[in-house]
Amino acid sequence: MSLRGTNDYKNRSVIFVTGRNQPPHDAVDRQARAIFGTSGYPLVHDKKDMMPTDQVEYWLSERSSHASSAINFPTFRDPRVVAVQKQIREAESIQAIARLRLVWSNYQKRVFLLSNLPVEMPVDHLIKFTDLMHDKLEMELIKNGDLPLTALGLVKMRPELGYSSAGASKLFQAGRSKASDPKRLLLGLPSLVRTDVQIASFRAGNKYKSAQQQLFLSKNFKLFLPENEDELTISTSIPWNKEEVLTHLEAGWGEGEIEDLDLEYLYKGEP
Repeated sequence: MSLRGTNDYKNRSVIFVTGRNQPPHDAVDRQARAIFGTSGYPLVHDKKDMMPTDQVEYWLSERSSHASSAINFPTFRDPRVVAVQKQIREAESIQAIARLRLVWSNYQKRVFLLSNLPVEMPVDHLIKFTDLMHDKLEMELIKNGDLPLTALGLVKMRPELGYSSAGASKLFQAGRSKASDPKRLLLGLPSLVRTDVQIASFRAGNKYKSAQQQLFLSKNFKLFLPENEDELTISTSIPWNKEEVLTHLEAGWGEGEIEDLDLEYLYKGEP
């Protein structure tokens, strides 16, 4: 609540607003009494553990591709108390977002509001917290620049992670890790970095040679946050070629174990 008036963030392109300013139940009730106590119409007071629930929809912008959705959460029965609570909560969120000075901005800026409570302004995207945060395999991709997309591939190519065949298999089951969907692994990366990602498809692993896949970021990929704008650099993407990928894969699978190798861009043909 000490952000009002500051211009420290006006030249920033993105901010993260963590949580919402929602005073405790008793504090909201006391403020409502101070405002409406002499109105002649007694307030309805709710016990904290017996509050009714209200269903509130998310306000989605015209650019949003999400279907309508809503959330149920405890609320007050008296609309005057609700008004006090919302005025405090919404005013603080708007104040925090306004630190970007959006009215006079020359370009589009981004706001991540880390909360599941609907905000009284249109939003473009609803993102699950698990999609926003990196999981272990996503961090391995960022750190090493490549990642197997099968359980056997993870055992062969990343033995230092210590996964057994059964443990690795669980990671690639739907919902357990972003690795079950390669494009989810890239959500935390800049858009231009995603367009450079290559995927290798091949057969390896046993005498019947099962189908395998592995992701490759640009060879000169480096994700870092410069301390000041003078440290920003421009670099050209350096893609992998099939010979380099084959050499890299054989280091884990064994020489001569890779068959039918195909290398292409993950987003080939997509806007």
